Amino acid sequence: MRRTRKRAVNWRNLGWILTLITVLGAMLYIYIAAQLPYFNAKRQAQNVAAKYAKITKVDDFYWFERGDDYYAISGRDQKGESYYVVMAVKDRKISKVNIYSQNKGISVQQARQLVAKNRHPQKITQVALGMWTQKKHKFPVWEVTYYNKNHQLCYDVISFKEGTVIQTIQNL
Repeated sequence: MRRTRKRAVNWRNLGWILTLITVLGAMLYIYIAAQLPYFNAKRQAQNVAAKYAKITKVDDFYWFERGDDYYAISGRDQKGESYYVVMAVKDRKISKVNIYSQNKGISVQQARQLVAKNRHPQKITQVALGMWTQKKHKFPVWEVTYYNKNHQLCYDVISFKEGTVIQTIQNL
């Protein structure tokens, strides 16, 4: 007759495994909670762009935070025409919608190239489309955020329509 040995539960290993599962679960929860405002804003902007500009294909989403918040959608309608839909946001609600044909101004790639040519950044970290107020007049702008060769944060605000630099802040 063969004897079988009962295997003792290794409580130490089980404790480590449960701890690891708990830590990973907490990290996943924190990550999802941190991303939720972005995903909600994007979904809200897509719905507004579809309603007001008849956007059927979304290419990109931008979140511009400069005093006032703006969401922007880059996309195309059913005819294939490309638009930027820029939305003013107050208390997480859309308060005003502006629609611009993409061929009436510079593209995100052109804004990046302008900064790369003029500033020689180490790395461009973000480009966002929003609205800028100058002398009580609002107009669309690209905000290009980057690190310069000294590893300092900088940004340029570039007019969407003219492609000129409106404001630059260096060495933050």
